Amino acid sequence: MTARKNLRPGNSPTPTAGETVGDEVTIELIRDPKDPPRLTLLRCDGGRRKVGPRQKLGGTTYTPVAVDPSLAKRLRLPVRTSPYGSTRKLFAAIEDAFRKFGGLNERAATLATYISFGTFFWDLAPIAPCLVLTGPDAFQAAQLLKVFDCVTRHPVLLSGLGASLYDVAHSVQPTILLHQPSRSSLVKRLLAASQVRGFSVARQGTVEELFGAKVMYLGDRSLKGLAAETTIPMALSPAPPGSPVLTEDIETDLASEFQSKLLEYRIETFGKVRRSAFDAPQLSGSARVLARFLGSCLPGDRDLQVGVLRSLAGMDQAARVALAQRPESLLIEALLIQCHERKATIYVGDVTNNVNALLRERGETLKVTARAVGPKIASLGIFTERDASGYAFKATNEVRRQVHQLAKAYSVPTFLKSCQLCREFYPRVE
Repeated sequence: MTARKNLRPGNSPTPTAGETVGDEVTIELIRDPKDPPRLTLLRCDGGRRKVGPRQKLGGTTYTPVAVDPSLAKRLRLPVRTSPYGSTRKLFAAIEDAFRKFGGLNERAATLATYISFGTFFWDLAPIAPCLVLTGPDAFQAAQLLKVFDCVTRHPVLLSGLGASLYDVAHSVQPTILLHQPSRSSLVKRLLAASQVRGFSVARQGTVEELFGAKVMYLGDRSLKGLAAETTIPMALSPAPPGSPVLTEDIETDLASEFQSKLLEYRIETFGKVRRSAFDAPQLSGSARVLARFLGSCLPGDRDLQVGVLRSLAGMDQAARVALAQRPESLLIEALLIQCHERKATIYVGDVTNNVNALLRERGETLKVTARAVGPKIASLGIFTERDASGYAFKATNEVRRQVHQLAKAYSVPTFLKSCQLCREFYPRVE
């Protein structure tokens, strides 16, 4: 639950936009079937369902979270759940909506559908699913975000962020759909505060967790650096000529169909998703974590699970390239060269020469000095001592293994077939 963490006095009801206990008991926010403008709660306990504004769970009484009328009117919530057929059938129907009304090609539509499913299990995600859209056509991006508005959990469409992170209604556990064709410092702050589960932001003597799923259109400039490491990029291609326009009536029909089916899917499969052991060891870093999560959201359909690997391959490759281009990677590559020369002692000056040679090979005019390289080597956990020839360290087997481990972690591509450690750490390169 995304809310301020403080103690409620006495036995006062706890406002909520959704709760879970174990694998089968959930409370979900829906619209009142008898009075749709009003919000109410659906309690699900195995096969038993109960609708009402007050629901007891684990000794706590819950009521619908208070929502500003302007947001309550726009929030896409079902009045009931409905059968979805099969996972494959529901996935294909949403995928088709993204192709038809979002103007996406087949590969992009598949990735968008994985994100749609992921938002309905955001409370099981270690890293929040966050899709970052880029491209010159702001209207196409707006139409695509409206499709997401029909097929994500608790969607909130925004044309920009206010002056504060707290202007977003985090209490409704939203999927933020942001149309802001420029990168702002607030966007970066939101990503920093809301991407990794378990981290909160201090506010007026309390802490608030802003974790949640997001789809953001940021114009024709992609995110860079740390802000990009946990997000999934999607470059939008122009929509095909004659693509249908998403009217309000079509939006209403899509939301009415998919919100009820996706909520039923969440209720029925929540326990299986929580217990899923799906993994993606072919990927690395945040791409692997996201692939594990998105694949887990599709239990029972191995083909769809494996498809996540193809959808996130671009994110994984971009992360590896970015990592390999960091200054630390250049230094590790130079250290690896020295290790492969089988020297008993490695001097900082020789490492510096290798770094500068690599820079020249890549067309860089920058030159580094041994004075700058020495502390960088120490920051990697390899410590030097001075002898008659300068600062150096002993190239023990332990140090050589450490350098190879760093090379693999930083995706440094250098490989020597005659090196036993290279064969150990890069077994598929041979």
